[in-house]
Amino acid sequence: MRPGPRHIGYTLHVEMRADGRFGAILAYTTTSGLDFPGRMPAGVLAFTAAAAEALGQRKPFRLDLRRLAWLPVTPAWFQDLATPTRGVTGRAPRDLRRDIQAAFDAMARRQPELLTRLGPLWGAD
Repeated sequence: MRPGPRHIGYTLHVEMRADGRFGAILAYTTTSGLDFPGRMPAGVLAFTAAAAEALGQRKPFRLDLRRLAWLPVTPAWFQDLATPTRGVTGRAPRDLRRDIQAAFDAMARRQPELLTRLGPLWGAD
C-alpha cells in the first residue's frame, strides 16, 4: 500500500505503536456530495462555509466518520510533516472535538458495520 493524492483528514487518534513508531487514525473529509436527501447519515457531519472557515478551510465540507484510515506518521504519508505547521490546516475547538468524538462513539457502538477501515496499519503490530 502506498500514499495516494494529498487529502485533508480529521485526526481522531494518534498513538505510539509497539515498534516505537507513531500511527494516526484519520476520518475522511470531502467537499463534494454535500447534499443528502432527508437526514444526514449516521457518522457524517456537515460543516457550512462559516464553520469551515472557522476551522481554517476554504469551502463547506462534510466529515465522514465512517471512513477511517490508520496511517504511519511518516513523511511518505504526511508530506508536510517536516514543515513548521506539520501539515495542520486547522484545529477544532474543544467543544467541537467532544461533539465529533461523541458522534463517532455513538455510530461505532450502534452501527459498527458502517465503518470502513483503510490504510496499512489495521492489523499490523
